[in-house]
Amino acid sequence: MNSTEPRLSSHDGPTSVRAAIRHRISARREARAARRQLESDLAAFTTQADLDELYAVLDRYPDSDTAPIRQILNRRRLPAA
Repeated sequence: MNSTEPRLSSHDGPTSVRAAIRHRISARREARAARRQLESDLAAFTTQADLDELYAVLDRYPDSDTAPIRQILNRRRLPAA
């Protein structure tokens, strides 16, 4: 659970629970849309040279900051010849 998501409690009324569920659904939709946009943006890097250059840039930043980008690129990485 994300720290910005409201927590559900047995003490909350039905309205609070519904609001929390709506918030979670909305947050997940936004996260999926952001991920799709990132995938679309990264699709421009098509050659092995493009990918190698992008990885070199990513190496300058902490893995925790670049993990989503690396996951997308690793799925598309060309096999070594």
